[in-house]
Amino acid sequence: MDFAIAAAAKDPIPWNAAGLRGQVAHYAAFAKRFLHADPAFIALSHFNANIDNAWFWRDASGALQCGLFDWQRARPMNLAYALWGGLCGASLEIWDRHLDELLDVFGREFHRHGGPRLDLGELRLHLHLYVATIGLAGLIQAPAIVRSYLPEAEHAAGPLDPVFHRSEAARSFLHIFTAFLNLRQTQDFGNSLDRVLARAESATGS
Repeated sequence: MDFAIAAAAKDPIPWNAAGLRGQVAHYAAFAKRFLHADPAFIALSHFNANIDNAWFWRDASGALQCGLFDWQRARPMNLAYALWGGLCGASLEIWDRHLDELLDVFGREFHRHGGPRLDLGELRLHLHLYVATIGLAGLIQAPAIVRSYLPEAEHAAGPLDPVFHRSEAARSFLHIFTAFLNLRQTQDFGNSLDRVLARAESATGS
């Protein structure tokens, strides 16, 4: 017990609540500046291209076509916003096994339809930074939101517990928050942030 108390006392967070909020706000503002600095990564995009906002049909030649509903928040934005908005509903298996393929397809199609040729490593970096930012800004509240829609979720055995069939809103928030946490764990957001900060310091000569 003494060991646990001693371990807990090490490396304290060096800010109070107000200071911590200020530090997060500082990094969020920095991330937003970075994400909007390179015009190659800005395009008119759909903010929420998940499957429930899509419909599919075959044209006269039999080719599969796709359309999107819900263009309310469409605007010029960083491509990472659109990528997260279209992939956040995907299963964790898709993120873990096929992210490189999806980024490659996205980059090729973006260029084929008139956009610049993107560096896929840079596109991944933008995605990391945006997901980290949106996670801190809003998704961190997901557990409380899930409980507000479905109080009994507190006793669920896991994210696939049948209890979530009772509330699509609770299930959706939980899934997106789980995708955020999975990416944070598997994609090394800390290293991505360090790279961006190092670039900023190099650019300013600090």
